[in-house]
Amino acid sequence: SGALAENWAVIIASSCGYDNYRHQADAHHAYAILVEQGIPLDNIIFFACDDIAYHEDNPFQVEIFNEPSGDIVYVPDSIDYSGDDVNAEKFMAVMMGDKKGAGGGKVLRSTIEDNVFLFFVDHGAPGILAFPGPDDKHPFSFFYADQLMDTFEYMYTHRMFKEMVVYVEACEAGSMFVDLPDDMNIYVMTASDEEVSAWAI
Repeated sequence: SGALAENWAVIIASSCGYDNYRHQADAHHAYAILVEQGIPLDNIIFFACDDIAYHEDNPFQVEIFNEPSGDIVYVPDSIDYSGDDVNAEKFMAVMMGDKKGAGGGKVLRSTIEDNVFLFFVDHGAPGILAFPGPDDKHPFSFFYADQLMDTFEYMYTHRMFKEMVVYVEACEAGSMFVDLPDDMNIYVMTASDEEVSAWAI
């Protein structure tokens, strides 16, 4: 008998700093929803800078909210990769199931029977998504559309999913997927098309 299909998820809020509170809050909220929906904790891999819950500007220390008067969405133990581990190389390694490349941390172990959900929230521009940069003078490093397509191609050819759903919350997010093949069973939802800001309000 075949193995039962499993659901897997990768959540990534790859922006740091208290002024990007909304990004990490949205990612924590997504984690809470996935847990509520019964996805096993071992099957959820979470990247977040994790620098806002304890930030001096946070009036609710050790708490993060996704909406006013909403529930606390911060669960410290939920984060698998934080700080300097939030980078493009580790993200790609996690997606491709490369435990060595991920530094020995959690990676996708999904199969052709399984469904994968990716939620990526950060800043973006045409053809790029942002990761943290090396220092204050260079706050961003860039993750390019062709790197994302190479990652998806690897996952597809190595039979790492039956279906994959991708949500990207970033400016010009649609620009990351203009070259996405239509025969990979990958469904994408973006907060904006390839020419529009995602407008933080």
